[in-house]
Amino acid sequence: MKQIDCDIINDLLPSYIDNVSSKSTNDLVEEHIKNCKNCQTKLKEMNKGININPLYNQEEQIDYLKGYRRNKIITIIFTIILVINIIYGGILTYQFAVEHIDVFADVNDIEVWKQINPWEEDIQLQIMPQKCKIMFNECKEIDDKGNTIIYLDIVGRLVKPCPTAYSMNIKGINKICLRDLKGNVREIWSK
Repeated sequence: MKQIDCDIINDLLPSYIDNVSSKSTNDLVEEHIKNCKNCQTKLKEMNKGININPLYNQEEQIDYLKGYRRNKIITIIFTIILVINIIYGGILTYQFAVEHIDVFADVNDIEVWKQINPWEEDIQLQIMPQKCKIMFNECKEIDDKGNTIIYLDIVGRLVKPCPTAYSMNIKGINKICLRDLKGNVREIWSK
């Protein structure tokens, strides 16, 4: 009977070692091992064959992979935020350039249409730049001959070209000229 019991116990030992057998089976194995030297030796040999370090190594690998995944997610989020900031910075830089940087608008790149109302002594100008939006600073000067000249000093901005309407009373004015920042002058109307 002892041989049968040992065979049965030997079959149950792997489950006992892995701790997957029931409590009653564990009790039966433990009771038998107390009295049987052969099964005690067999249990010790089976326990020697188990290397627990690879199990811990697997847990370390799992922890490493969890950390790697977390770091990868953080890197992706950081990259997205960085790209958004670069795009936003580019947009702000462009807006700053459009609003604050003057360009040289050349009088030769500007088309002028004029309409004169002789009864009211008014002139209406439609000024179309080719390369940038323009604004004017009106400057009234009197030349050596006593003629009154209006200079429309052109200041350009880095935005889409658009026509500019300009209207003025020409009573007492002999000449209207466009003058750019380079010093070029172009007469657009005279008496």
